[in-house]
Amino acid sequence: MHLITEKMPESLNTQVEMETLFHNRLPKKVKALSKWKSTDIQHINPDEPDCRRISSYLGKQTSLELIAIDPFNSDLSPTKK
Repeated sequence: MHLITEKMPESLNTQVEMETLFHNRLPKKVKALSKWKSTDIQHINPDEPDCRRISSYLGKQTSLELIAIDPFNSDLSPTKK
């Protein structure tokens, strides 16, 4: 699973604070995060090469037969019958 977040509040906007959040705080409070798998946290710069590299990586398994969901541009509301 991959998670890309927008800019975090100043109190969390450091590598150390994000690692503390995902390694120590969240696994104790939520069931969806693994307590035994490692979590790799990386800062992504908003400059062009970093954004292009990460979008290319996230879209690497897509094809015309398998299209990744775009939650910002997709209508995910249930259809009426």
